[in-house]
Amino acid sequence: MRPTRVEIDLAAIRNNMTAIRKHTGRPIIMAIKADAYGHGAQKVGRLVEEHGLAEMLGVTSIEEALDLRQAGVTLPILIFTLIDKTRDDIDALFEHNLTPTLADTYLVDALLDGARRWGRPMNVHFKTDTGMGRLGLPPDEALDKINTLSTIHEIRITGIYTHFPVSDSKDHAFTREQIFQFQHLLDKAKYLGLDLGLRHCANSGAVLDHPESYMDIIRPGLICYGLYPSRECTRDLGIIPAMTMKSAVMFIKRVKKGTGISYGLTYTTSRDTYVATIPVGYADGYPRALSNRTRVIIGGKTYPVVGRICMDQCVIELGDDIYPVGQEVTLFGKDTITAEDVADWCDTIPYEITCNMSRRVPRTYL
Repeated sequence: MRPTRVEIDLAAIRNNMTAIRKHTGRPIIMAIKADAYGHGAQKVGRLVEEHGLAEMLGVTSIEEALDLRQAGVTLPILIFTLIDKTRDDIDALFEHNLTPTLADTYLVDALLDGARRWGRPMNVHFKTDTGMGRLGLPPDEALDKINTLSTIHEIRITGIYTHFPVSDSKDHAFTREQIFQFQHLLDKAKYLGLDLGLRHCANSGAVLDHPESYMDIIRPGLICYGLYPSRECTRDLGIIPAMTMKSAVMFIKRVKKGTGISYGLTYTTSRDTYVATIPVGYADGYPRALSNRTRVIIGGKTYPVVGRICMDQCVIELGDDIYPVGQEVTLFGKDTITAEDVADWCDTIPYEITCNMSRRVPRTYL
């Protein structure tokens, strides 16, 4: 069997969720979208439900929600993005007890039709845009739509939320203004006698640095899996990275000074050296942008990846060290080299590193 794999430490996820709850004192909507950020949504969802680690799960689509339901997960599920108004999608909401997000009144007719067919109202969360520039209307326009929805008995607003684009930045001013705008909307709604249910806006960055955003329930994502969203945010939560990527040496040889390595010959050895080939490449989710930038751990020491990372393989320079075929190689994990380090070396974010782990890379759960 090909030795390349990722190990998922479920105890680390339990630790992280416990730390988040202790830090905030709030119930949790756990973001489990994108296959639990590459960690495996079914396994993580069952873990969360079994140990009471969250009150609700957040996904990006009906398909992701149904994947959890098929795994036996019964927790409430919020769909963060907008769904289609097809009859199949609407029926799926009712049949599987899913909560859609509304950002305007586009889905109202379809939800009304579904409520009448299923004989019960549909619970929804409403999203307003306070500065992300993505889904949602500005607070004043959102309040107008909410007013309209409040007159429709077949649709019940059981939550309202917004999202922060820079809550993990060292400059807190923009996020504080967003919180102010969101709170102003909530105050207006209260004055009008509108019950909007759960108020939530605290993503991972806000959990770490904006306690005024906690409100009724928090909505963390990356920190659930043991990684911080940026180098600028507070980093003292005691979380543990849950994902470790490993492989093994499959070939080793000694090459002479001046030997070119891999496609494009972008690296030339500066001395006689051992090089090892490992069966990991960009098709596994190990970014090609790491070529000549990253390091791996072998036998407790770090070594550089040299030359371009190929689709299925890459090359490690060992100097005078030599290891047997089958020697374990850690590409990133809990210590020494983390997914955050790897993200830094290829100018991206840790979210992308874990989410991009290919389906051909098996997950092993510890």
